[in-house]
Amino acid sequence: VDRLRLCSTLPTLFAVGSSNQEIDSAQGMLKASFAKVIQLTTRRGEPLLDIAVACFLHFLSRLDIFRIEASASMSAFPSSSKISSLFFGGSPEKHFMAHH
Repeated sequence: VDRLRLCSTLPTLFAVGSSNQEIDSAQGMLKASFAKVIQLTTRRGEPLLDIAVACFLHFLSRLDIFRIEASASMSAFPSSSKISSLFFGGSPEKHFMAHH
């Protein structure tokens, strides 16, 4: 589970303030990790994909960026949305630009 937690959270840190090349690399790492998770889920019959999503949501809720945005009187959650977008397979820049 520790490896799963690391593989599903660490690459998302590249969503904020990184170059397109770093974001593409991070997205590649996430895709490879999820391909392995899906393969193991099928083989073992364990809910590993659910665990990966839960790990990410727990990770996101602990980030200072999210806490600052959540405590603001009004926020569109721009930084945490970029991180979430990368995790869920979208391009952070396209998602961010579409909402601003």
